[in-house]
Amino acid sequence: GDRRMTIGASAAISKGKFARNVIQGVEGVQGPYRLRGNDAGSFIVVLSGSERVFIDGQQLQRGQENDYVIDYNTAEVVFTARRLITKDRRIVVEFQYSDKNYARSLVRLDDTYEHGKGTVRLHLYSEQDHRNQPLQQEVGEVEREVLRTAGDDPLAARLSGIDSTGFATDQVLYFLTDSLGYDSVFVYSTDPASAVYRVSFTEVGSARGDYVLQEFTPNGRVFRWSPPDTLNGVIVHTGTYAPIRLLIAPRSQQLLTLGYDHRFSTRTTATVEAAFSNNDANTFSALDENDDAGLGFMARLAHAIPISARDTSLHLLVGGEAESVSKHFRFVERYRAVEFERNWNALGADLVGDQLLAGANVGIRGRKLGRLGYGLNTFQVTDKYTGWKQDLQSDVHLGRADVAGTASWLRSSEPRESDFLRHKASARYRLKPFNLGVRDEHERNLYKVDSIDALQTGSYEFHDWELFLQSPDSAKTKWRASGGQRRDRALRDGRLTTSTLATTYAINLDLASNPRNRLNTTFTYRQLNIADSTLTTQKPENTYLTRVDYDLSLWKGAVVIDLFNEFGSGLEQRREYIYVQVPAGQGLYIWNDYNGDGIKDLNEFELANFSYEANYLRVFVPSNDYVRTFSNQSSGSVDLRPAVRWADATGTKKFIAKFSDLASLRIDRKTGTSDVLTALDPFAPETADTNLRAYTSSARNTFFYDRTSRTWSMDHSWQNDRSRSLLLNGFESRARLFNTLRVRWNTTRQWTVDIEGERGRITNASDLLNGRTWAIEQQGLKPRATWQPNTALRAMLSFKYTEKKNREEYGGESVVLKDLGCEFRYNPAGKGSVMLTANLVDISFAGEVNSSLGNELLGGLKPGTNATWSVAIQRNLSNNLQVDLTYNGRRSEGVPVVHVGGAQVRAFF
Repeated sequence: GDRRMTIGASAAISKGKFARNVIQGVEGVQGPYRLRGNDAGSFIVVLSGSERVFIDGQQLQRGQENDYVIDYNTAEVVFTARRLITKDRRIVVEFQYSDKNYARSLVRLDDTYEHGKGTVRLHLYSEQDHRNQPLQQEVGEVEREVLRTAGDDPLAARLSGIDSTGFATDQVLYFLTDSLGYDSVFVYSTDPASAVYRVSFTEVGSARGDYVLQEFTPNGRVFRWSPPDTLNGVIVHTGTYAPIRLLIAPRSQQLLTLGYDHRFSTRTTATVEAAFSNNDANTFSALDENDDAGLGFMARLAHAIPISARDTSLHLLVGGEAESVSKHFRFVERYRAVEFERNWNALGADLVGDQLLAGANVGIRGRKLGRLGYGLNTFQVTDKYTGWKQDLQSDVHLGRADVAGTASWLRSSEPRESDFLRHKASARYRLKPFNLGVRDEHERNLYKVDSIDALQTGSYEFHDWELFLQSPDSAKTKWRASGGQRRDRALRDGRLTTSTLATTYAINLDLASNPRNRLNTTFTYRQLNIADSTLTTQKPENTYLTRVDYDLSLWKGAVVIDLFNEFGSGLEQRREYIYVQVPAGQGLYIWNDYNGDGIKDLNEFELANFSYEANYLRVFVPSNDYVRTFSNQSSGSVDLRPAVRWADATGTKKFIAKFSDLASLRIDRKTGTSDVLTALDPFAPETADTNLRAYTSSARNTFFYDRTSRTWSMDHSWQNDRSRSLLLNGFESRARLFNTLRVRWNTTRQWTVDIEGERGRITNASDLLNGRTWAIEQQGLKPRATWQPNTALRAMLSFKYTEKKNREEYGGESVVLKDLGCEFRYNPAGKGSVMLTANLVDISFAGEVNSSLGNELLGGLKPGTNATWSVAIQRNLSNNLQVDLTYNGRRSEGVPVVHVGGAQVRAFF
């Protein structure tokens, strides 16, 4: 027989750690839903593109035009109008996040060998922390000894979090006292005489600690002692935090699988696979190593039997499979169904043990008929769980009728007796102008005790149905109209009683037959009524979601229009924010101690004028306070390009073709108004809406003359950016309105001269922070000359004159900046690049330098003569290795010279 072998291998520096979040949807809340890592830390950064998001077991697509959007930096997921989030939605998010406690490496090997009718598969995965290369924690001999004796218990690897440091103004400090007969109680204080203890608190779990989170301050989180209770002589803890510092142990994980596939014939196949896993939760410790290794085995057989001489596609299908894994087997990522535990009614059950999953199935398959199957399955965990489940699956086509669905009946006896009956199905009848159908889902989950007939806690039932009318599958214009209800029943007095009733209507329209004229709309309305308020804490809600997306292209692309609107109602979490310190250059903000008291007040944080100094991030902290909100996102753009139509025309048309215009507008507003029509208006002025929760808008128009000319061009830009946000303590707003005129002239093939003039206004207002209200009038002129003899070399010389003046009613501060700058770039092909910059800035200033307004006017510099310079070198050492070196310097009068350097090595695998 034929032989074929393929081998794949890779080695890399591992960046991410796998996590899985199960989130219950909140009625009317499209997001944000915050993701959390496996450890106690609240703030994580999700690795871009690593996430998989599921709702009720169905995987979603990322994108504003699809199902959800995600902010990787804040680890927050927001769902679009295509996915209405209710109290019944089961959200699962699997992702990887940055975890840099140790340097970590990863090795993977894949090998496939084919011979005749058989295929052998070998997979090896190995990931390990380098215990001698800690990154975010100090691991000295004391820490190593603690880790050696901790074994696999993460809470045993602890050190005292108490440090007597003396008083400091920029830290959260505590004093030591006695309380209610307990000694060594720490109480937050700002008294220099007693606040001398710095305490690190770690989340250890509910009712396992003696402290709770009290509040956020600019210096960090403050914790409060929560006195223990005594119940029957036993001390019961009431907090979730302890004054300890947990050490993160280095880990290693290996997984080896060996599989064999055999094709006996075109109708019979068999597969066997064995797996070995090794998971060491603490490579420093030799303790608890007896649970590191695990084994797994899987076998599958499938056979098809022809049952009709006239229809050769009609087959009887029989098959079976069995999977067995030992108690300590650990997989790298999920390999079972995303809702496996729920399918077996085992949510919250202890499934740690030797597992057996086995089943047999029989079915019919035909080209015209479709597929119909029945299966009998069992899932057993030694001394923990026993369940037997019957499954029915159908995808049947009978003439114009289609019936598809799944049904199951599960009986489990451990850890308690349950009777779980469920089905999900849809039936459709296809007519020429439209399809008529019904979709429904039902679950009845009953928990009982043999000797007691009454139902037990956890029992529930729901029935969700929908009637729909939709376009045929072959239609170019897609539309769908539907209406349905969901009835939930909960346990009361030993019986299931109706608790809530939700009614939903939806309309979808997609006009895509003409790619130059596309319209996609969605409208959803849901009304939730409470039938019995004693069975649920949910409140009645009316939820709206609408979405309109329109693209139009006219005159062969000379005019392109793009319009988008998404409107929704629901609940929004009110937010506050804190500033978290990060390594220099990795943040967005800096701290300026304006009043010199050493305390990090919120009004002392500014956006960094020099990115290499930015060492703080603003982190929004959701509260438990929800407010009713209408959200309205609108955007539009118009692109006028006569040259697309008249590029080769003459006379008047040729002259008109030299002009073009690009206009764009985006508005995002959230308001608590009770007037739906007001909420629907995206152009309502934000300052007139006293119920405004958040508002951002950006409008821009750029008018070009001869933008593609090799000789000269001219353009004018008008830009208006506004924002306003309501936080727990008040509001902040900012606006920026500018007109900019730019003229470019290519005097020769090597020389380009351009001049740019601007005039505008910057306003800021806040009732939350002092010293943050101003209105600055600004104007400036910037000529620049560029020399570019070839593609590898470019040099520029520029001068910018800028005047800024705060309005008299806000203080009348003013500044004049004269900035002489030069830049040199050298980019030899394939070798790397070199960039040098230098600026000499002379500043005349009238006002308070050490203030938020002074920072805004001066741009981080000081009155008098300032100099800034930078060097950036990038070198390609090989096809796989790149080195970056950066250096930035700054000098201002009366201030020490600032030098900042950095180096980075990139390896490409």
